[in-house]
Amino acid sequence: MLQASVPEAPVADDGLAWEGPPPTLVLTPTQYRPHARAMLVIGHSMDDGSEQAIRHGDIVLVDPRILGSVYHNTRNTVISTRNGYIVKERGLVNGKHLLVSRNPDYPPIKFDPEWRMEGVVYARYLGKKQVKFL
Repeated sequence: MLQASVPEAPVADDGLAWEGPPPTLVLTPTQYRPHARAMLVIGHSMDDGSEQAIRHGDIVLVDPRILGSVYHNTRNTVISTRNGYIVKERGLVNGKHLLVSRNPDYPPIKFDPEWRMEGVVYARYLGKKQVKFL
């Protein structure tokens, strides 16, 4: 599970947990990346209504080999916190390096040194052999 909320938020029981084995994702060779992980998104902080939004219930593909510095660029980054995984954009706000949500209802946050970057979201899984590259 990947939270699109705030790091302190408890993981909500919102009906998105799978019963039984996880679904099998079918990707083409150009959609697959070695060591990629698929994560289920819960929460709305990365949903701004745009085509690039990450929405509640999406399955995203994460490339753990792309890290860079914590404020390297504006890509959607998966971060491990004390409460699980979150996804945020890295960016500048008023000259300060912060982790930013796409949804304006969620304020930017500062990276905690105890957190660890886990990779970058490179695509949203849309179904068998269908992805939206981000």
